[in-house]
Amino acid sequence: MKQVIICSSFRKRLKGLRRHFSENDVVSDVRRFTTTGFGKGECELKQEIIGETEISILKLRIRVQSSVGRYLLGVVNSEHYIPIFIDLKTGRYGKNMSFAASREVVSMLERAFEETLLDYLEHTEEDPRFTKYALV
Repeated sequence: MKQVIICSSFRKRLKGLRRHFSENDVVSDVRRFTTTGFGKGECELKQEIIGETEISILKLRIRVQSSVGRYLLGVVNSEHYIPIFIDLKTGRYGKNMSFAASREVVSMLERAFEETLLDYLEHTEEDPRFTKYALV
């Protein structure tokens, strides 16, 4: 069953943009992506294989009313969709959200990826680190 997983590290980043985007906006945009595929300006940035786990990192666009943003989405084994990082299109990192950008942007994106992956792997029932949303 395909699910969107919102980790606590992504939730912290989203908190700074709460004027523009909410968790539900991100979940509905992931639903849009799973039904229609890549749109203009969206692509797969890189693919990591860690043990038996395959993680694809995608760059997607989100538009809510008058706000336009970019976000990274990690797809784990084609069933868990985990948002990693979000920024406005005109923001510091949203202008060139790529792993081939300046050192500052690359280090920020890699740190966000590591934090999200850590939340995903360390999640337990006693110490919940994420919230799941079903993709229907």
